[in-house]
Amino acid sequence: DESHSEAAFQLLRSSIPSNLAELNQEIDPLMYIATPEQITELKKGTFKERRERFLDFWLSRADGNKRKAAALREEFYKRVDFANLHLSGGLGHGWQSDRGRIYIIYGPPDQVETHQEDFTTPPYQIWYYYNLRLEFVFLDEFGTGDYRLVQTSSTG
Repeated sequence: DESHSEAAFQLLRSSIPSNLAELNQEIDPLMYIATPEQITELKKGTFKERRERFLDFWLSRADGNKRKAAALREEFYKRVDFANLHLSGGLGHGWQSDRGRIYIIYGPPDQVETHQEDFTTPPYQIWYYYNLRLEFVFLDEFGTGDYRLVQTSSTG
């Protein structure tokens, strides 16, 4: 049952990492919202020390509010999961793709225009974020599903 497996997956993802491999998987995508120094610190020490710093990282982003920290962490990893499932283009982890990075940082776009390949232009997408007044153009130059960011525009 698809809905059951999605719910179980979400439940697992919103929990706190229970081993070093899980923790490292959680730390790597933080490169989009953390400084290189913070990432280095998160990867130092024993598992217990790393996990404590990981939780402190989220707590600091939530002004010390544990509920807010948990909600921020959950939303961040929902975006990572979505990117991995839908934005990889078949080339590894979706969170590492250009579309994945933009999705993780800005969330779901308000509108996506998808343009199919024609005789002169490869497939491309335009993502619109109306409230942020941003547009991102992604080009699939080789028709492999690997959309690369080729243009960012501020519409305001």
